[in-house]
Amino acid sequence: MKTDSIYLNQNHVRDYNRYIYFMKNLFERACNKVIRHTKWYEQYWNGVQKFWYLNRFNLDVVNLGSNSGKYAFNYEGLDIAGMNWAVGPQSLVHDFNILKNYFSYLRSGATVLITLCPFSSLVSQYNTNTNLKYYTFLRRTRQTLWSAVQMLTQK
Repeated sequence: MKTDSIYLNQNHVRDYNRYIYFMKNLFERACNKVIRHTKWYEQYWNGVQKFWYLNRFNLDVVNLGSNSGKYAFNYEGLDIAGMNWAVGPQSLVHDFNILKNYFSYLRSGATVLITLCPFSSLVSQYNTNTNLKYYTFLRRTRQTLWSAVQMLTQK
């Protein structure tokens, strides 16, 4: 008789854990759906989402740079395959790391435009909070302020 009650208790615990897991996932999905459509989310990630789902190859022209390059170029509706790789704020070190990471997406003989902003020439590295967005799409070896603690917290 005692083994039956233990078995029932284990089933109840398993069902309870499944219920908690289901509710947690449901809550996270609902929050994500709401948060992803806010201005805060858009400003925080500031255009790096284009790298999360990058699947355009054989590009003829790309541009890099800070905010000036981000808002100056739009290749939609043109006969060339182009993409805007500018993310603001972005230093020249970040330009180099993005180009080094994604150069295989370019066609042979492609044109790379680097817009120079006065502030991007003065700053070689940004603080950790600004660099967090780069951790989502650059390889760890290409990132400037990567540490073991940040690697553990990003997983």
